[in-house]
Amino acid sequence: MNKPLTAIFVAVMLQSNISQVEIRPPSPIDVSLLDLQEHADTYNNCRIRVRGEYLAYGQHGIVMRDAKTGNILVDILLEYRDDSDVDKEYRNMSTQEYLKLVSSGDLENALSGIPWLTPLPVRPLPAIQRRAVYKKAKQKDDRSVDILVVGRFDYTKAGRLLLQRNGTVSFSEGFGSAPTWSDRIVVESIYILKETK
Repeated sequence: MNKPLTAIFVAVMLQSNISQVEIRPPSPIDVSLLDLQEHADTYNNCRIRVRGEYLAYGQHGIVMRDAKTGNILVDILLEYRDDSDVDKEYRNMSTQEYLKLVSSGDLENALSGIPWLTPLPVRPLPAIQRRAVYKKAKQKDDRSVDILVVGRFDYTKAGRLLLQRNGTVSFSEGFGSAPTWSDRIVVESIYILKETK
């Protein structure tokens, strides 16, 4: 084999091997639900691991209750699929600011000056874990279920300006199907730890 062909072959093989290397996500940060609520800015767009009580009334959530009263102190939305059509977002724009930019025609000019955030990639939730969670959500009993969740924590102070992968821009007031939540965890793994009466 002559030298130019050998060099091309080696370059192609190296490129192939590099493209097959899986980029490992950062290790999850162990955090409490209370810390997530009190320091949401710190953990925004971070991979976290948190323990709490599973709650499924309409939408799935992870909660922390007051030990004495049983009242919910922290309630964070759990979502099992990421926003795959979103490329970047800005999580500190109010509805009024967005409407003002749209009505004035200044939205397109403002895009270049926005400090965009690229959401950290999240692995898909394994099917076996998804089935276990949905099975638990359908049960009509009063048992408390402790869970351990790993995923990306997302937080918005006001609303979300979304830059879609196709180049279009949209706005959302928060997270969830409503969307009324100011925070969520996009779940990549969820473990049922124990059930108590």
